[in-house]
Amino acid sequence: MVVRTEIEPGTAVSYERFLIKLKAAQEQEAGTRSVNRSVSVVGPALVYLGANFFSKNVDRDNWTALEDLLRKTYGDADGEELLDRILRAVRKRKN
Repeated sequence: MVVRTEIEPGTAVSYERFLIKLKAAQEQEAGTRSVNRSVSVVGPALVYLGANFFSKNVDRDNWTALEDLLRKTYGDADGEELLDRILRAVRKRKN
């Protein structure tokens, strides 16, 4: 599954800090899934791609929701702050 995320101008640093924290949270979770992330260098600016690999849809059903993962890893207050950061940064997201 590939997720294309377009972010607002001026939010790249904040969004990349979010991605660092997200990666750390995903690595701490048992049964970590493989994720490949990249930034668009050619074409539209401020576009991030993330590829999540899985064998069967049932594998995907076992993934922890983003909100739950961030709250579990960083606590309620910091998890909410990270979610707020991503909501301010993302212009458009498409699977």
